[in-house]
Amino acid sequence: MNKGKQLTLGYTALAFLMLMVASIRWLVFGYEYNHPDEIIAVKVIEVMVHAGSFDTNWINADLPSYFKYNQYNFSGYLIFGSGIVWFVNNLFGVGNISTIEVLRLISFIFGMGIVYLVFVLGKNLYSPFVGVVSALLVSATPILSQDALYARPESFLTFLTLVFLIVIFSSKQTVGKVLISSAILGFMVSIKISSVIISPILAFYIYLVARDKNNYFVLYLSAGIFFILGFFVGAPYAMINLDAYISGIKYLANQYASGHWPHGLPQGRLYEKLLYSLDYIYSSFGVIFFVFFFLGLVKVVREKNKLILLTFLTFLLLYFYFSVKPVFFERNFSHVLPFFIVVASLGVINLYSFSKSTKKNKPIILVVFILLVFFLLYKPFLNIYKLYFIELTGQSKIELSKVRASVENKYGVNAFLLPWINNIGQLNMLDDYCSPYLLEFSFTGDSAAKNVMKNLSSKGFEEVAVNYSSFLDFPPCTLHTYFLPTKVFLYRNSEKNKCKGLLSFVSKSVIDQEIGFDIVIQDANWTKQGSYPSSKDDVIQNNFYGSWSGSDGYVGNMSVKVQLNWKSFILPYKTGPISSRQKIEVLDDNGQVIWSVDTLPKAENWRFLRVDLPPEHVNLFCTSSLKIKLHLPLLLATSGNS
Repeated sequence: MNKGKQLTLGYTALAFLMLMVASIRWLVFGYEYNHPDEIIAVKVIEVMVHAGSFDTNWINADLPSYFKYNQYNFSGYLIFGSGIVWFVNNLFGVGNISTIEVLRLISFIFGMGIVYLVFVLGKNLYSPFVGVVSALLVSATPILSQDALYARPESFLTFLTLVFLIVIFSSKQTVGKVLISSAILGFMVSIKISSVIISPILAFYIYLVARDKNNYFVLYLSAGIFFILGFFVGAPYAMINLDAYISGIKYLANQYASGHWPHGLPQGRLYEKLLYSLDYIYSSFGVIFFVFFFLGLVKVVREKNKLILLTFLTFLLLYFYFSVKPVFFERNFSHVLPFFIVVASLGVINLYSFSKSTKKNKPIILVVFILLVFFLLYKPFLNIYKLYFIELTGQSKIELSKVRASVENKYGVNAFLLPWINNIGQLNMLDDYCSPYLLEFSFTGDSAAKNVMKNLSSKGFEEVAVNYSSFLDFPPCTLHTYFLPTKVFLYRNSEKNKCKGLLSFVSKSVIDQEIGFDIVIQDANWTKQGSYPSSKDDVIQNNFYGSWSGSDGYVGNMSVKVQLNWKSFILPYKTGPISSRQKIEVLDDNGQVIWSVDTLPKAENWRFLRVDLPPEHVNLFCTSSLKIKLHLPLLLATSGNS
């Protein structure tokens, strides 16, 4: 087949692929999903647009304390995004399209651009067919598909990386392309400092161009100037505030030097971390990907193209650098994956050419080739199906809710979510509870999670149900933390634990009969801000209500005057984010404290605390009223009328 027909066929296949991918991605684009870091870009850009400033320092934005520090990471992306948001606001009016919607749309567009550019890269380096296979695999790569969903810079950076490669791998090596590629790389570094690892590729490309023109000094100097200009365009205030910029880099370095469970193996050996990373690649593509990658690499080595070989080695270095970090975030090397995919696609086309040219056992070889390609595509597209049509559509949440409802109904206890923890001290807090108790544990299958399970088993918990993650075969990664991980439900019966001296809790099934009090007076100290009507609560179906106490800046307490019906009563409650300051007091008419809890166990879901009055007060308070005082921040539900 001549080159003209190859191009026509290649572009036709690409157009069909892009139309299909864009349609599917647009279909799921409107579903609800979340990335905990999206708030960074949203808040920083909103401040920039409002102030008309190019200052991308995170400290200026209304961010949570764990993000609010001197930091210029993502700067080039934030400047680009602020320009688009400003344009959209002026075109459609402020607030008509939210910032996060605009930024997610940007990622969507660049995500589609990546599919196109990887085709161009494969076509320019080898053939249109290599480009088509590359585009097909890129469109089904889990991390690249995730990047296209979020208001984060990864899709933008991957797009720029491909533009950079297309420029330096073009047929003609010119001074103009040196300057353009230098500016692009400088801008990439303004987005993520790790992009500086790519600089040896640029340095060698400059050498190749300068060698022909014998002007090394001038060309390297010019490239350096354009690199700085590219960085300045992306991070002008970072150059002015170098101390803050460097401080931010150090902060990130320290962050990746410590643990971030369940991502990675902080205590693992070097080879264990590398195997962890390779396991992620294997789970994304399957073992056949490595076969084709090896075949493509053999072809690359045999061609002895030094620039391509250096690019491969540099990208491999970047991949290894982030793979052996204590914290594993696959997005850190997502921008170099398309190049590796091109190498694997080259292996596919080379094997196809061999299968066509062979004379002996040709039908068998063709069948083997077709099977290999099938298994190459099967796993990536299965992963994408799970991501788009099980996770993003909410099907996985529906299945989890069915399992949760089943075990809650069976044991008459509401499931309490145990977060991503491996801290024994936090687990020991469970000793403060007197069961029945049902835990919902996010299980990753790694050693830390297994240790938590052993600890829970020693506390009397037994596994009663499991809801498996869609991505069970992946090592712990963002597919588990940003979507649903495997959920293990564990139950502990009160008969297996000594309850003396501990707070007593009951299950949801008994609260209607034993709530035991009615509200008489709603105290003025009831905090109105943050009022929480819970009559439609998923767990509590009765006419309960409550309010956050102390949500107005940690001043005042919530208190209600109640009429008791029996000697004991039930207090349903949820706790706020600071467990050390949560307290309940029961006072008589004279203001004397007759029952109290100084530190309530944390309860992100409803817990039902039994209050047993001291014997000497029982007769008095069966006929009199008393006051329940809640120290901030706490949510209380009661059965009386407000």
